Amino acid sequence: MRNMGFGDKWCEWIYRCISTATISVLINGVPTPQFSVVKGLRQGCSLSPLLFNIVGEALHLMIEKGESCGLFSGWRIGRGDYVHNLSDLQFAYDLTIFCGPSLREVENVRRFLRVFEVASGLKLNLKKSCLFGVNVEKQSMIVWAEKINCSMDSFPTVYLELSLGPKTNSFSLWDPIIEKCYGHLSNWKAKQLLISGRLILIRSVLSSLPLYYISLFRMPTRVINKINSIMAGFLWGDSDDHKKTHWIN
Repeated sequence: MRNMGFGDKWCEWIYRCISTATISVLINGVPTPQFSVVKGLRQGCSLSPLLFNIVGEALHLMIEKGESCGLFSGWRIGRGDYVHNLSDLQFAYDLTIFCGPSLREVENVRRFLRVFEVASGLKLNLKKSCLFGVNVEKQSMIVWAEKINCSMDSFPTVYLELSLGPKTNSFSLWDPIIEKCYGHLSNWKAKQLLISGRLILIRSVLSSLPLYYISLFRMPTRVINKINSIMAGFLWGDSDDHKKTHWIN
């Protein structure tokens, strides 16, 4: 925090808020004696988002420093005069790092993360970490993943509930949304509800499902028609072997 320009008094306040905190655990409804927090931040603490962002910014600066020193390369995006080198992306506690297709760069990224672990006290969960390759031989990816002790995957995949890999106009990109529509609006639910209840369920559940995708991709006409078909079938009580008359289009 001092390196980012925070004053000594502010840093002292933050330190006191963290180091002097005590917590108690409820066991069968009875609180235990209070004890001090010696590692990490308390869940629900109002300071947690601020401090987490500061730590994330420090990690980003470390990665950019390593990139500028030639230890690994990022991903060049843009065209012409608007070219930017993308080194990493962070969302909450998820981190994506871009590097070149070589064992040296992959190992350098792992070393940087190890330095960050020692400096911050945060530990990388290698069991949940995955190595992806774009236009890289599968055998090379397997070797690199074994070197840094993590798993290996390929595109298409799902990240943050979003499909990565297919073209934006591909019908398969919207498969998770279609599956969720079928899951929320199953036939047995339609049998248990009146038509007014089905309409409420459609409005409250189904209509909000594609919003996350729509904010990023343009929904193809085929997908719109498919979702409308699911909504209509649920509203009028269609079953797998019998389609009822839809009185309103």
